Amino acid sequence: FNAAGAEILITGRNIHPGSAKNKLVNSQLIAMELNGLLPVHQRPESTEGYEGFFHLIGISGSVEETELRYIIRDHDRESYEARKALMVEIGKKAQL
Repeated sequence: FNAAGAEILITGRNIHPGSAKNKLVNSQLIAMELNGLLPVHQRPESTEGYEGFFHLIGISGSVEETELRYIIRDHDRESYEARKALMVEIGKKAQL
């Protein structure tokens, strides 16, 4: 049994909607996009037994800042390491 926690913090930029064009960065929308990069069939509601998963346990935020919190679990060590690597890559995308 292997488990880890992951937190992704996304910083956006809130601008008045009247002058937001090409300036506003909504961290909540970025969070949704990043979560969408995880395989849908690898969530707890789609797995059973010893199948590994990514479990979104919390999301909170605003336009300016959003935090995603996950549990990563897998009984197979190699698959677990691959899951962690994928989460790191997704976290890097949040830094762009």
